[in-house]
Amino acid sequence: MKIATIKSLNVSHNQIEQLSLSLPLCKTLNASNNKITAVNLTESKEIESLDISYNLLTELFTKLGDAQKETNFANMPKLTYLNISNNQLSKLDLTAEGAEGFESELKELKELNLS
Repeated sequence: MKIATIKSLNVSHNQIEQLSLSLPLCKTLNASNNKITAVNLTESKEIESLDISYNLLTELFTKLGDAQKETNFANMPKLTYLNISNNQLSKLDLTAEGAEGFESELKELKELNLS
């Protein structure tokens, strides 16, 4: 099996600190219960369901290439479910300006868990 053909991946309950994957056909990714501080899934455009709960993420969005964390959901146009609960989020901007950016990047999002 080629890794590029994986449609569902569960890497939960490990010790992963950085998640950088190129899975062009993956629709479901569960990376919950790790120690993830950075996420780069820019080549995983087919993801519909993403669970990165119970990790150590501090921000939702930072631009790729920053020296800081790389969390980017802009390249996931099909994402409908996002669970980022139980992380270390210190900032959440859902004001008119922030929500506009959020909506433009995650147009198909139906469920967002931030608890």
